Amino acid sequence: MPVTIRTTTALRCGVIGMALLVSNHAFAAGEGPTIVDRWVEESKSYSFFDLTHQGVSYDEATDVTSVSGFKAVFTPDFTSLIPDGEDVPTISYLIEVPSLRYFALSENADRYFVDSIEAAEVNVTYSVKGGTTDVQNTEANGTYDGLVVAAADWSKLPDIADDPAKPISKYYPLVAAFFDMNMASFKVASSELSQTLDAKTVLNTTYGAIEFNDMKRGDYSSFSIDGLKMASVPQSSTGTGDTAFELLLDIARLDGGAYNGGTLVRQFDPSLPTSQRNTPFKTLLSSLAVTGTKLAVDDVASMSLDEMSYSDWGVRPPSIPLLSLADELYLEAKEGGAEPDEMTILRLVSSFYSMFRIGSFDMMGFDIDVNDTENGTQFAAQLDSFRLADLWSVGLGELSFKGFFSEGEGNRIQMDLFQLKDIGFPTLAALMDAERASEEMDIKAIIAALPTLGLIEASGIDVNIKDEPGFKLGLSRLEMGDFIGRLPTRVSSSLENLEFNVADLEAEGREVFEKMGYERINLSYVLSLIWDEASEILSLESRNALDDGGTLNAAVEIGSVPRSVFEDPETAQNALAFLTFNAASMVFDDNSIVDRAIEATASDQGKSADQLKQELLSALPFVMGALNKPDFVDEVAAAVSKLLSEGGSLTATAQPDQPVSVMQVIAGGAAAPGTLVDLLKVEVNAE
Repeated sequence: MPVTIRTTTALRCGVIGMALLVSNHAFAAGEGPTIVDRWVEESKSYSFFDLTHQGVSYDEATDVTSVSGFKAVFTPDFTSLIPDGEDVPTISYLIEVPSLRYFALSENADRYFVDSIEAAEVNVTYSVKGGTTDVQNTEANGTYDGLVVAAADWSKLPDIADDPAKPISKYYPLVAAFFDMNMASFKVASSELSQTLDAKTVLNTTYGAIEFNDMKRGDYSSFSIDGLKMASVPQSSTGTGDTAFELLLDIARLDGGAYNGGTLVRQFDPSLPTSQRNTPFKTLLSSLAVTGTKLAVDDVASMSLDEMSYSDWGVRPPSIPLLSLADELYLEAKEGGAEPDEMTILRLVSSFYSMFRIGSFDMMGFDIDVNDTENGTQFAAQLDSFRLADLWSVGLGELSFKGFFSEGEGNRIQMDLFQLKDIGFPTLAALMDAERASEEMDIKAIIAALPTLGLIEASGIDVNIKDEPGFKLGLSRLEMGDFIGRLPTRVSSSLENLEFNVADLEAEGREVFEKMGYERINLSYVLSLIWDEASEILSLESRNALDDGGTLNAAVEIGSVPRSVFEDPETAQNALAFLTFNAASMVFDDNSIVDRAIEATASDQGKSADQLKQELLSALPFVMGALNKPDFVDEVAAAVSKLLSEGGSLTATAQPDQPVSVMQVIAGGAAAPGTLVDLLKVEVNAE
């Protein structure tokens, strides 16, 4: 016969839980005192939970049940969860209510009902003593004034069968019932919290009016907090804790839309099917706006934030049965001391995060200033906006910030825009298989484990680092699209106005540019790759520019590129036999780079520029002699001669009448390169 645990209100900790706590063994009209006394007596059977009160009364005329001097102490024992030999923390949670009143409290077989609950004051104390250094000797005290709950009803807590095979998941029905709560509103007029951070610092927090509205099964339609202020208070203690610090935090207001805590809990229901990658999300948080945030620390650092907002956060069931896995891991650790392997941890963490989706998270008007004269530190930074959007297990929609500026310690960094868009994450199975794929050179599996990128862009960059080279960048952009599997069929990359001083280059590069008379370099380029499925043509194009130097543009078109090359890259070698060369072009526009290079080279060789030009033209027939195409060599020599003497542009094109097999081009280039001139209809001219 299974053992059962009577689950009274032991876990209804927190302000809302406390307000409903006393009523969890319902009062019929006039029966309040008797029921409360019996309930308090039952709590004594639990080693971790104790309830007391000073008195209970009932006013039949107003149907009000009053409880005075209510006190609840919750002291959970975590000994079974702490490895042998480690210190077990002592945790205590205390709730004290001088006077608590229920209006029209009633019940049916499954639920409790009340018109309203009122408490002028609620005092809560939480403490942790011992345990790890991260949590030991922590204490917090809170006072909530003017608690009012209107038109509430909540589920009676179930009895839970003590199933040894389900040490954790057996409590799910209890938690779900705890969140099965409805109310018209929950209000607290004001509240204060005091927390001991260390031996030298206490942190005091005060809240304005708190209001939650229209809760249905643990889901709120809206909520607000009318301001929050936090301040540290240095203590006179001579303990060995951290150095005392002064902190002031002020938040003007918090306003939120639907917050669905009940929906969140119900996603862990073991009876629900596990999620797939395309399983839709339910609303967890529809909106939240935090406005007017100001922070100051020790009179040396300050921060302000105009607004921080959240919207469209979602939740769904995990991708694996998390509670069942938690049962297994708990039993393995308890019975054999076994630690879970890395893959199990990866599956556990991945499944948990797969439950959530961030619709958007935004910050606007961020400003930070540090002026620590004692340590000689000065720093300032501003950020116009930050955005994180559409983040979930499948990918990231956007990560961006605008208007960033920082200055301090002789360094200055500015960036107008940075953004990442449309990042696709690989599946967990692909990630877990990545090590094997790499060892065995399984190309398909390696590609399956790669993320995909839609866009990465940065613009308006100006970097000046103390004792380091500085630079400016107008724009850097990489965009990918039209993916087949994990591979893009459209790629473009561009760089605009990358500027840096020649003096900042490494010695070899610096010498080359200095000889050509450059003090500062400005570079730009555009590179694109586009595959058209209908025509099976792959087009590649590049445009390169050096300010006060020249431009070089090139393009090539390859035909008969099948979809299978992208679907299964291992077939690319087989497709080579069917590829065709369709066209190619190259255009060079001179803007002083030719003369600069000739002058620098001639100077190194102790010659005049004219002498070097003539030598280059004289050598051209010998260099191109292997082509065995005298007319074509003369054409090239005439074009080069015109470029060297007059400047302008040099153009080379290859435009065969019909697409030519790439294999034929490769073979011809190796055996008889001159045949390619006629085969590809190569032309060279200068303008």
